[in-house]
Amino acid sequence: MKKHKSNTKNGGITIILDSLDEAINIGRGYVARRVAEERALAPESKHPVLRINRDKPSETEEITAADQMRSLERRARAFKRAVNAIRVGDQALNRSILDKAERLADLVTAIEPSLAANYAGFERSEDGIAIDVGLLASGDDRPFFKRASQGEIGNQGGRGRAYRVVLNTDVSWFGSADDNAAVVGALVLCLQRFGPVELWIQQGWLGDYDDDGVTLFKLDFSQGFEPAQLAFWCGHELKDNAFSFEVNMGLGRRSSGSSKSAEIPADLFLRGDWMKVYGINEGFDKLLHTEQVDLMAKWIAQTAMQILKSDAGTDDWFSG
Repeated sequence: MKKHKSNTKNGGITIILDSLDEAINIGRGYVARRVAEERALAPESKHPVLRINRDKPSETEEITAADQMRSLERRARAFKRAVNAIRVGDQALNRSILDKAERLADLVTAIEPSLAANYAGFERSEDGIAIDVGLLASGDDRPFFKRASQGEIGNQGGRGRAYRVVLNTDVSWFGSADDNAAVVGALVLCLQRFGPVELWIQQGWLGDYDDDGVTLFKLDFSQGFEPAQLAFWCGHELKDNAFSFEVNMGLGRRSSGSSKSAEIPADLFLRGDWMKVYGINEGFDKLLHTEQVDLMAKWIAQTAMQILKSDAGTDDWFSG
């Protein structure tokens, strides 16, 4: 875990966690501690409780320990369901997201042929689609082979870093979680033709308390993407009010303000309402399926081209 004072307009203290696992452990530990603290009180005793609602002023109310205990037990169950949704998800939904993402990626290539990568045989790698048993047995750090590709855009040989996409989970996302996940997944697949991709989760709980601020952690999608995770971060009902809330309360956050901009340099900062440039979050559900897919593919193509063309001319990060 790393902490520093924010240097963006979000303000507060920025916390960068080492991994998703660390975030899960912080949230799980916080709920367990609160349950233990409440259990130690007399059930009929009353004490003040701070109620934190997203983007609204916090409220303090008196509640019995018994009522608060029931509330905490519900929160513990919700957090457990959130973790299961991240780790496992729904297998049928996962398969559907993968299929949609692959079809969208193919359609994007048809719309913008320059997003197709030219494969050039195989190269040794830390992971990949085939393994050399002899290299593995000798302890070589690159025993796998993966397809070598030379993109038609940008200079990947000298890039020196992955493409970075930051997902803001503070706000509601348009449409269905599986459509959202398929769109982001297809974007990841298109970018992976030209280089590795980092997907960062950004959770903001901004306000006036000393420990308020933005929390981030990274998901590494070097070869593909995890559909269950994308479905969770792109629309699951528990992404904010269960998972993000417990994690950030465990970190000492006490306010509810949403973050408005990327807290770290990024090739793309993606909020659930960002795609409105194509009208995707306004009347999208009333469109024919073919119209929906067309809008999705056009957005992915434009976004990928913007990222790749920017990379071809400069190595500076930008925020969408």
